[in-house]
Amino acid sequence: MNNLKITVPEKKEILEFAVESEMYKKIPVDIYENNLDLKEYYFRYGYLCVFHYTWKNVDADYKGVYLDSQYFTFSEKSHAPVENYMYLNQEAVEKYCLNNEELYQHAIKKADGIINYKKEAAAPCKEIARRHLFLDRNQNVDKQTIQECMKIVKMLYPNIYGTVEEYFNGNNWINGYSFILRNDIFNELAEWVFNILNVLSRKYSGKTSSILLNVNLEQIGYLLIESYLYFMMETGKYNLKEANLVNFIHTSKEESICPAFSENNISILLVSSEYYMPYTVTCIWSIIENMSPYYNYDILVMQSSLSDESKKILKEMCENISNLEIRPVDLKRHLFKYKLNVSERITKDIFYRTIAPFVLTNYEKMVVLDTDLVVNRDIAKLYSMDLEEYCVAATRDIVIAGFLNGANKTEQEYYFNECVLSNPFDYINTGVMVQNYTKIREKYECQKFMKFFQEKVYHVQEQDCMNLLLDGEIKFIDIRWNVNSYNYSRKKYTIENAPRERYLEYLEARKNPYIMHWPGSVKPWDTPDVDMARYFWKYARKAPLYEVVLLRLIKGETGKAIQKHEKEIEKVKTVAAYTDSVDESSEDIKKLNVRLFPYNSRRRNFISKIYHRYIIKSGKW
Repeated sequence: MNNLKITVPEKKEILEFAVESEMYKKIPVDIYENNLDLKEYYFRYGYLCVFHYTWKNVDADYKGVYLDSQYFTFSEKSHAPVENYMYLNQEAVEKYCLNNEELYQHAIKKADGIINYKKEAAAPCKEIARRHLFLDRNQNVDKQTIQECMKIVKMLYPNIYGTVEEYFNGNNWINGYSFILRNDIFNELAEWVFNILNVLSRKYSGKTSSILLNVNLEQIGYLLIESYLYFMMETGKYNLKEANLVNFIHTSKEESICPAFSENNISILLVSSEYYMPYTVTCIWSIIENMSPYYNYDILVMQSSLSDESKKILKEMCENISNLEIRPVDLKRHLFKYKLNVSERITKDIFYRTIAPFVLTNYEKMVVLDTDLVVNRDIAKLYSMDLEEYCVAATRDIVIAGFLNGANKTEQEYYFNECVLSNPFDYINTGVMVQNYTKIREKYECQKFMKFFQEKVYHVQEQDCMNLLLDGEIKFIDIRWNVNSYNYSRKKYTIENAPRERYLEYLEARKNPYIMHWPGSVKPWDTPDVDMARYFWKYARKAPLYEVVLLRLIKGETGKAIQKHEKEIEKVKTVAAYTDSVDESSEDIKKLNVRLFPYNSRRRNFISKIYHRYIIKSGKW
C-alpha cells in the first residue's frame, strides 16, 4: 500500500470541519508567519504557502493538496466533474466517500497522479480562451503581469513554453487547486512553479502595491500549476487519471449549542432576519422587562442573514444582565437539503422551528415565539408549565374557530375537508408554543418529521403541518398566553363568530394579556392605531433600533400619502382633460358641466385653478 498524504489549508478565522482520516493533514494557512526565513512566502503566496510547505516538509509516496475546499470523490455514484455541495460535514463525507482510503488507494494504483480535467470546458463558448476567462475571474491580475510571467517561462523553460502558451490560449481547463501526484512529480511541479514566481516577485519588488502583487502571484501560481499539469498530459509520459471533485461552499464546523446556564435555564427560541431585527429586539425587550431574578434566560435567535452590527446589538442587550444570554444561531445547514413549501408570507426561515428539536439536542424543552408579539408577564411561568407527556403546549386559535363557525366559508371548508384534525376546533396558533424537545425526539425521526412539511401545500404551511402532525399530542393552555389583536377589518367579525364560550374567554383575556400578538399583515409598527398597539409601543420606545422603527413608519406613511395624492391628481387631470376637450356647444354637455361643477362653487373654482396651473401655464402635468 502506498503512503498517501493530502494537505488541506486550515484557516485561522474560522473553525473548520475536519475529515477524519490518516490521509489528511491540516496545515495552517499562516504556517510561515512566525518563520523569519520563510515569512515572505506567507505574505506573497497566500494559500500557495500550504503547497510550498507540502513540497518541503511532507514525505510520502503520493502527495496532494486541496487548496480551495475541493475534494476528489471516488464514490460509485455518478457525479458531475465538479459538483457543488453546500456543507462539508459527516453526511457529505459519507456520501462522497471522502475518508475511504481503500478507494483512494485503488485510484492511485499504477498511476502517476489524480487530476480534474475538462476538455474544451473552460468557457461558455469555445471562442473564449483560457486567458480571457482567467482575467475575467481575477480582476486584480493585470495583463502586464501575465505577459511578464510568460517571458520568464520562455526564458527559464523554453521546452515547456509552447505547451504553456497553447494551454493559456486554448479552451481546456485543469483544476489547479486540487491534485494528487507521485512524490517526485509533485516536487518537480512545486519547484517549477516557485522558481517562476520568485523571479516574477523580484522583478516587481517595490514597483507596485505589495497587497496587489501578493494576490496576483497567488492567482498566477494556480495558473502555472494548471499549465504544468497540462504539459504533463500532453507529453504522454505520465499516467494521470481523471477524477470528479466536490466543491464545498461552507467548510466551517458546526458548534454544539448548549444551554447558557447550568441551572434554572429558561430557554426561548425566536426566528428573525435582518429586516425584522427592530421588531425582534422589541419582543426581546418585553421579555427582559418582565424577567425574574430567580431564573436565567437563554434566548436563541434563529437567523441566516443577520449583519455583524445586528449580532453586536443582541450581545449588547445582555451585557449588564447576569441572568440573560442572547445568541444568534444559524441552522440553515440543516434545512438546505429540504424542498420546503414557502411563499411570500411564509419564508424558509420559519422552518428553523420545525427542525430545532432535532438539532438542539442538548435542550429538553423550549418556549418558541413569533416576533410580532410582546410579552407582558415573566416568560418563566410559561416555560415552567408541566407538559406531562405532551409534545407541545399552546393556545387554541380563536380566528380558526371563527372560520369553522361560519365567518369565512372558504376557510371553513378547508379546515373541515383538507386540513382535518380529530377535532377541528382544537387547532392551535403556533406563534406561542412550549415544545417538549425530548418527547418530540422520542416519537419522531428527523427525516420523517421534516418530510411531512414537504409532501403537500397548505394554507399556512408550518402552522397547518404542525397541527396535523401533532394532533392529539397538544396540551391546551390559557388563551392569555397568546391574545390575538383585531388587526384587520374582518378579524373582529371572525373572532365574534367563534363558539360563545371561546369568545367570552377571549374577551376576558384581552383585559390582561400575558402575550399580545399581531398575526397577519397589519402590524403595530406599520399602523400605530391598530387594536392593542399600545402594548407594542410601550416596549419599542425603550428597545434598541426604536429610531429605525420610527423611520420606517414615517417612510411608510409618507409613501401612502404620496400615493393618495397622486391618485387625487390623476382624478383632477382626468376631469380637467375632459372639460377641456368637450364641445361646449352641446347643450347636454353644458348641463352636465353645470351639474358637476356649479357656477361659483368651491368645486368649480378648485378645478379651474388646477386646470390653469397645470395645463395652461406649464403645458404639461
